Amino acid sequence: MKTGIREFLERYPVFTAKELASALNKSSEYAHLVAFRLKKRGVIKEIEKGKYSTVDDAFLAASCITWPSYIT
Repeated sequence: MKTGIREFLERYPVFTAKELASALNKSSEYAHLVAFRLKKRGVIKEIEKGKYSTVDDAFLAASCITWPSYIT
């Protein structure tokens, strides 16, 4: 896995393909392809249509979907 992608995945527990494209300075089509391949390999999970997560913790992912947010 490329260093830029690895750093991005470690930094953001929940992200969209648009955010991935911005971080990599690539097109959105390329980011969707990268997200598809990472999902296929089991590195990330699609938690909502167009939103991906690198963590298994549901509370962490839920609190990152919408900002600001909190869980009570």
